[in-house]
Amino acid sequence: MKAIIALLFVQGLFAGEFKVYPGSTRNPDRAHGNPNHAISYRTSDGYKKVVEFYKKSGKLGHEGPGFAEITFQTGGGVLIREVEAVGTLIVVDQETKLD
Repeated sequence: MKAIIALLFVQGLFAGEFKVYPGSTRNPDRAHGNPNHAISYRTSDGYKKVVEFYKKSGKLGHEGPGFAEITFQTGGGVLIREVEAVGTLIVVDQETKLD
């Protein structure tokens, strides 16, 4: 029983980690080798669908017309932005632990 509780606890610790949105494409890096920069992805999926995906593993922070901020328990977060010419843009801050 203790082993099951420990396993569930460990799984809960990693439940909030960042996962790349399925089908998204990473944008080219513009920081030229700077490790302390944000990484961005884009998808043609709708803004609301992307927000709902990230709300499952994080907490909704600021939200406004066409943008939302999601923070993760493990640190960091994402900014989701609706961009007409691209679709939906997902910006991952430098503190977010990537898969």
